[in-house]
Amino acid sequence: MREFELTGARYQPCTVLRDHHIPYVIWFEDALRRYGVPTGIFHHYLLVNDLDEAAEVLIQRLGWTLSSAPARIGSATVDTPQRRLLPPTNEDETVLLHAKDWHFDFSTGRVMAQGLSLPRLPALLDSLIGALLDDPLEDPLYWLHITCHVEYLYRYNADVKIKSFAQQLKKEHQQYHFDMLSGMDRGNLRWYRHERKIRDALRDGLWTLCDCSLDTDADPTTQPEGA
Repeated sequence: MREFELTGARYQPCTVLRDHHIPYVIWFEDALRRYGVPTGIFHHYLLVNDLDEAAEVLIQRLGWTLSSAPARIGSATVDTPQRRLLPPTNEDETVLLHAKDWHFDFSTGRVMAQGLSLPRLPALLDSLIGALLDDPLEDPLYWLHITCHVEYLYRYNADVKIKSFAQQLKKEHQQYHFDMLSGMDRGNLRWYRHERKIRDALRDGLWTLCDCSLDTDADPTTQPEGA
């Protein structure tokens, strides 16, 4: 585990992708560090639009090779496509993930800082919350990995701790934000199943936003919009 750096071999793939006009954003721990989370960094995850195009550029420019290891997010084996690239040194792998799998929009969701393409904070949180609520919760290694990232942002980032930050999130994630700030007992399967019901009810116009969802009817599908 190494401390976060903005320069050096770790970010060489970012320079290469930028020079070839391939959109990307840094993801997971590297992105969290940019928003005040004192986490270590492990493999270097990047979101891109085209896995094969980005991988081929890095292979040709840097002499990297594709790993035959199973696709993973953290320690969890996943079935979503990714490309794991091995540098010729002992540096960490660079793992390319598809932006569409994280519902990430490059046109509105990224910002440049110190030469790096970063996710805007609301876009990062929307993507992580969405991935968590879409997950079937069958692999604890996966949902715990994403849960930690969300929890860290709420613990360490001052902007996220403000109630009005909800206005920068998708409406379907705003009750999740209020519930995170309310002090609800969370981080377990019951919590996520409850939040998924509320997210789905918001999508269907069947939920009115409130400070804490446990202060209302336990079944979010029974509360119509405007009730």
